[in-house]
Amino acid sequence: MTAIGRAIFYKRCGHYNRIFAFEPGEAFPLLQKAVNANRVTDIVTCVNAAVSDEPGQTQFYLTPGQSPASSL
Repeated sequence: MTAIGRAIFYKRCGHYNRIFAFEPGEAFPLLQKAVNANRVTDIVTCVNAAVSDEPGQTQFYLTPGQSPASSL
């Protein structure tokens, strides 16, 4: 929701900054649908991955039905 709100605000102000929205969990398809529904696909790129300040790969623990409760 942060990325979509920011994208709408930018567009209303006449700015077209690129926004990358990261969603590693099962909510990723919902993110894509919300970006499409809010017509911000021109500035929002959805990425099905987690972001960290450490390089490499790790286990991602999904909490079914509660994507925000999932963790690294």
